[in-house]
Amino acid sequence: MTDDGTKGSSSLEMSSSYYVQSCICDHREWHRAILRAHSGTRRRWETGALIHRFVETVWNGKNIDAFDEFQAAEFTMNGGPSTLEEFKVFLRGFLADSPDLKNTIEDIVANDDKVAYRWVMRRTDQATGKQVATRGMTFNRIADGKIVEDWFSSEVIEE
Repeated sequence: MTDDGTKGSSSLEMSSSYYVQSCICDHREWHRAILRAHSGTRRRWETGALIHRFVETVWNGKNIDAFDEFQAAEFTMNGGPSTLEEFKVFLRGFLADSPDLKNTIEDIVANDDKVAYRWVMRRTDQATGKQVATRGMTFNRIADGKIVEDWFSSEVIEE
C-alpha cells in the first residue's frame, strides 16, 4: 500500500521494471546497430568484389566489351582519358600491345561507396621484348553497383 491507501508498486518493483524495459530497449538498439554494421560490411564486400571482377574481366580477360557492365555512363577518370569512350580506345590499344598482361590486386580496402586498391601489372613490352612491371594505386567511387569515378597513380618499377 502507498501512503494514500492505494495499491502501488514499491520502488524496488519499479526500478526492476525500469531495468527490464531499459535492457529490452538497449537490446533492440544493439540489434539495430548490428544490422546496420552488417549492412555496411555487405556493401563493402560487394564493392570490393565488383573491383575484383572488373580487373579479372576487363584487364586480365581483355574483355573491353564488358566495360559497360562495370562503369556508369557518367564515368569520370581523373588522371587519364576523361571519358569512358576515350578510356576504351586507350585500353583497346594497350591490351592489343600487351597480350601477356596480368594485373594482380595486392591489397584492397572498401568503405561503402569507395574502394582503394594497390595493384601490380606485369606484361612484355612488344617493342623491346622486355618484361615490364607497373605498380599503382586506384581509388574508385561506386554508385548503384557501378564505377562512377576513378583516380589512379602508377609508376614503372624494376624487378
